[in-house]
Amino acid sequence: MVELPDSPVELLGVAFRNLRELPWWMWCCAVIWAGLLVSWLPTIQDLDTTDTAIPPSTARTVLIWLVAAALGWTVLWGALLGHRRAWPVLLLSAPVSTALLMACYVAAMLISPPADTQGGASPDNDNAAGVGLVVFAIPTLLGMGLLLALGAGLGWCTGHLRASRRPAALDGPVSGA
Repeated sequence: MVELPDSPVELLGVAFRNLRELPWWMWCCAVIWAGLLVSWLPTIQDLDTTDTAIPPSTARTVLIWLVAAALGWTVLWGALLGHRRAWPVLLLSAPVSTALLMACYVAAMLISPPADTQGGASPDNDNAAGVGLVVFAIPTLLGMGLLLALGAGLGWCTGHLRASRRPAALDGPVSGA
């Protein structure tokens, strides 16, 4: 049985060591996953502005496809990590992806124009953006954790089933024969 680290700092160290041991193709998958995770956010910005040249129906179609790709790659990334049994990296992926989405949320709040400067409203961006960030962080973390766990479970099952279907001759010599 694998010995678990005693503290969160040791677990983080194990996660970073496991990151260094990932093959190059998994690093490529991680970059694609991170890119798809935030690629749909500019489409929302286009839907929000009224002076865009893109028709709203086209923007909605693109948005649906990009969100579906991001969700699919999130499950796939969890499955790859579950198949390789890289559990510390999986635990690190949920907060990292949440932080990435929250950084995009902050960027969207900073570039969006103020709603109304008439009647004494602040010309600054939304004053409640910090509260919104905190409110959205917990469900985002839970959602990312759930999608990654779903993928990890599928990946673990495929690896476990493949190992159990291996012929006995590949497992080594049989003692006492």
